[in-house]
Amino acid sequence: MEMVLNNRSLSAQEALQFGLVNQVVPVDKFLDKALSLANKIASQAPVAIRLGKEAVNFAYDSSLTEGLSAARELFYSLFSTSDKQEGMQAFIEKRKPNWQGK
Repeated sequence: MEMVLNNRSLSAQEALQFGLVNQVVPVDKFLDKALSLANKIASQAPVAIRLGKEAVNFAYDSSLTEGLSAARELFYSLFSTSDKQEGMQAFIEKRKPNWQGK
């Protein structure tokens, strides 16, 4: 409230402390950190990432009960994907998965 009513700016450390950001990095390292995070996300199963984002976005506009229910349904739907099979097979074969987004 203080930030809105008094036009108060936060330092990066205050934003981290208040949970408004999940990490703080030096200015000269931010692009490397952002690209590293993007590459890590891009290496995951596309369907799981997409549904994870959908669950989080849905939770913002719903009650806790509705959000949990939607997240559960989205999670269960992942079990019918080809990527689930590929992930399990890659784990058994001790190799990186070849995600197809299906």
